[in-house]
Amino acid sequence: MASGDDEHGEVEAETDQPTELLPVAGTPGAVAPITAPSAAAGVPGAPSRHRSRRGTSGFRQAALIWTAVGLLALIVLVGLFYLGQRLVASPVPVAAPMASASPTPTPTPTPTPTPEITATQPAGAHEWNTLFGGECLEPYVSPWEEDFTVVDCAAAHTAQLVYRGSFGDDVTAEFPGEAALAAQITVLCTAPGVLDLNAAGAYPNLQVQGSYPITGEQWSDGQRNYYCFVSRTAAEPLTASIAGPGPAA
Repeated sequence: MASGDDEHGEVEAETDQPTELLPVAGTPGAVAPITAPSAAAGVPGAPSRHRSRRGTSGFRQAALIWTAVGLLALIVLVGLFYLGQRLVASPVPVAAPMASASPTPTPTPTPTPTPEITATQPAGAHEWNTLFGGECLEPYVSPWEEDFTVVDCAAAHTAQLVYRGSFGDDVTAEFPGEAALAAQITVLCTAPGVLDLNAAGAYPNLQVQGSYPITGEQWSDGQRNYYCFVSRTAAEPLTASIAGPGPAA
């Protein structure tokens, strides 16, 4: 049969291979064939190819892992180095301080000097310290009003500023006090020449009132005048000027 011949031929071919013989220890001239050591036979000291390959593969994997870790650490260090250089080379700009606008000082108002009064004021409203003397007033409440209304003396009026005098022009004089000035006002306002006695004789119930500086501040500001007002006690009207030429010098 062909298959049998083939198998027989393969056996013969295998047996035709030469076999190397070595002498067997202890028997002169005896030889034994060399066979490869088998792990399954349990020969001591025979290395295992399978174990050797696994050990080599694990070592290579560990080496690759440590190499990758080393490269990653190097990349991180290089990145940190360049980042540090960038931060040092490019300092954060600091905004320049803005100059604060200093508040504009409020100028101290300069007191407006009272113009020199040289004549009797015309009809109309006027501040008390702008009256010259001789003005007829309507209405009239007291000599201490801030403003007065001047009217024509030929018309009916309640009072008249018959005279404006001065306590003196000495700017260095000290304020004598309100009481001292009040004690003088009656004498000053009833001095001869303050009233026109002939015109005043037509009004039997006249009264004289005066105003003057009452504080040291007013005195220091230059308020050194006194004012003499005449009215009727029953608030009856006057119909003419009763002011005199002024006290004799």
